[in-house]
Amino acid sequence: MKKVVMLFALFMLFFAGSTLGAMNYVIIEGKTYFSDEVKMGLSRIKLVTDEGWVLKAPLKKVEACMVEGKVFERVPVVCCNGKFRCMALLELVSTRNGLRLYKMHSCDSALGCVFCDKQNRESIYMVYKDGKLHLRINRENAATVLAFFHLPYRENG
Repeated sequence: MKKVVMLFALFMLFFAGSTLGAMNYVIIEGKTYFSDEVKMGLSRIKLVTDEGWVLKAPLKKVEACMVEGKVFERVPVVCCNGKFRCMALLELVSTRNGLRLYKMHSCDSALGCVFCDKQNRESIYMVYKDGKLHLRINRENAATVLAFFHLPYRENG
């Protein structure tokens, strides 16, 4: 009987864990919405709530979200010359010791050194601390900074 109860408990734990991974969230103007269905476009985000409501919002109102396992957070984007450019949703790649590594898909060299990610898309990587730009990833520091975040770095020739 104990084995049956243990097997049932393990099955329920596995089932709960597998459904939990599919859940997405969106934070819009301080309110958090959870949904299995979230689609993020170029200027809008769309989600279907548990109650069946379809909610559409402009991306400029989104503070943070998780879509298909990727976390995006709104942080200030600063040009290489130190001037504030805008607030943007950047993909959170990794965190360690209070530092957060973000990725932004862009080929604008005014924002920093451009790298190619796993999908061969041009991306810029930046490290933030306490919501402020702490370090911009470039060719000189990429190997050590990415190693700090336990990420692979392959130098192209």
